[in-house]
Amino acid sequence: MPELAPDRARRPRLLVVDDAPDMRRSIARILKDRVDIVEAYDGKMALEMIVQAHMDGAQFDALLIDLEMPRMNGKDALDAIASIAPELAERAIVMSGGAWDAKLGEWLALLPSHRLLRKPMSIEALREAVERATA
Repeated sequence: MPELAPDRARRPRLLVVDDAPDMRRSIARILKDRVDIVEAYDGKMALEMIVQAHMDGAQFDALLIDLEMPRMNGKDALDAIASIAPELAERAIVMSGGAWDAKLGEWLALLPSHRLLRKPMSIEALREAVERATA
């Protein structure tokens, strides 16, 4: 299904994917005045929500996703998302405190710097990354 460009007549929708509830809540608090937040606790749940959003015609404008999570990590989720919503995958920001898995670390090193937020991140860096992704 083709991905639509963000509709600027409404607030951007951001899918925040992290297995840490405190991190999701903190991000939502910081960004609540800028974007509408939808939360998922891992990559598998995010993928299911993106598929459902496409079926409902309520696409996400950007994605903020943790790298290391149970069930499905950020890389595997982004690979799957790229096949159903390639433009959303290109507007994804990956959050990472570092990769324990060597292959994930190699993949992380290849990401463009504007698509990577290192944990812990500053409020300013978070806001700038999301603003760029939803522009």
